[in-house]
Amino acid sequence: MPKKRRNNGRNKYNRGYVRAIVCVNCGRHCPKDKAVKRFTIRDIVDQSSKKDLEENRAFEYYVIPKLYLKMQYCISCAIHSRIVKVRSVADRRVRAPPQRVQRDAAGKVRTEQKWFINDSSLMSIFPSFLSNFIFIKSILIYKPIEWIHFILTIKNVI
Repeated sequence: MPKKRRNNGRNKYNRGYVRAIVCVNCGRHCPKDKAVKRFTIRDIVDQSSKKDLEENRAFEYYVIPKLYLKMQYCISCAIHSRIVKVRSVADRRVRAPPQRVQRDAAGKVRTEQKWFINDSSLMSIFPSFLSNFIFIKSILIYKPIEWIHFILTIKNVI
């Protein structure tokens, strides 16, 4: 019979038995290596209550604690609640994890600009003290503020 997945849908590899976990959604017992695990961090109170708490708090700088939960789902619940998607036969072969999206404090997607600077342009700008350093890669990647901080720290050391 053909195999649907390379790992048979599990992450057991040379272990005879893996303890079962209970699905947080339906209560089904499922092997721990087969379960879909997601770690969620939420505020204990919702946004409307949080605003009321901030207006009527006794302490000026009080941080409302967060709720840290490890959610473990069986495969059926994970697919049904769209935590994982059904993939085609060709897409099942792709083992790379999906790209993560970084968000700022407001929840908006953060896009960072990468700055590419060639060694030759660096040597023309700062030839006096950069001539002593050996560059392993031909391209250095720095954000502007970190690059200025890097230059300032080198000047202070020299």
